Amino acid sequence: MKKIYLLASMCFFFSHAFSQITLQSSFPQNLIYHAKYKNCGDKLIYADYLNNVITLYNLDQSVYKTINVPSIPTNTNGYGIEYLSESLFDTDSSTFEYLMIGSEAVNNQYLPHTYIIDEQGNILFVRDTLSPAFVYSGIVSVTGHDLPIFSTDSGTYMRLTSVGSVPNIHHTEFYKLPGKLYEGCCCEDGFQLTGEEDANKPAGNFSVNSFPNPSQSSTKVFYNLPDGITHGALIFYDMHGNQVKRFQVSNLFRYILVSTDNLPSATYVYRIETSQGISEGKQQIVIR
Repeated sequence: MKKIYLLASMCFFFSHAFSQITLQSSFPQNLIYHAKYKNCGDKLIYADYLNNVITLYNLDQSVYKTINVPSIPTNTNGYGIEYLSESLFDTDSSTFEYLMIGSEAVNNQYLPHTYIIDEQGNILFVRDTLSPAFVYSGIVSVTGHDLPIFSTDSGTYMRLTSVGSVPNIHHTEFYKLPGKLYEGCCCEDGFQLTGEEDANKPAGNFSVNSFPNPSQSSTKVFYNLPDGITHGALIFYDMHGNQVKRFQVSNLFRYILVSTDNLPSATYVYRIETSQGISEGKQQIVIR
């Protein structure tokens, strides 16, 4: 009798314990991002590059807002979207703006285009032949990454550069932005989909970035694994969520050279997976 009672108690305990984990929502897409915004709160974000739509979902999977991405004639080699923000690129926090990195091929050369666009599709800023890109340098402490948008005591700045784009052109410009990055955002790991604080950002010195980006034949992916982790997997996905490349990485090295020769012109997402978690997903643009 005691055995039956004990078995019944164990079944109740485990069923009660397992019931604490419940499915809240399910999406038919991969690569759903999370961001915590100051005004509208937690949102799940999906950038549909095939249909040129950004969708923001509430946590219950209801649609909060859809943003139609305008067709830009010069984006013949695809585009990428970064820093979707309420208050980075203007002072009106009731609407969203984002940075678009476009590209086209002219006379066998890659020509970048940088746009800042609001949610109505209005182009607020455009700069041809320059693009935002982090710069790798040994003189920068810790990760060695100097980021394209950064905060200072005197305001927030955006750096556009010709690095990795137009051959024989060496030029960098700095622009002061009207808004600001939230504290804890984009201060270590570079490009991300939003310009807001990411509550799920991995703790510790866990970072990944690529250069050049966009790339034609190859790119270097610089990384730092979490403390105490010696190995991980660097994985590239297409915008359908299909795995297209996978590499083993080690904490004995600081970067891995990745060939993009066999990838068609498109935007890809890459990240590092370890036993202690997954890094923030980053975008890599491949152009031909």
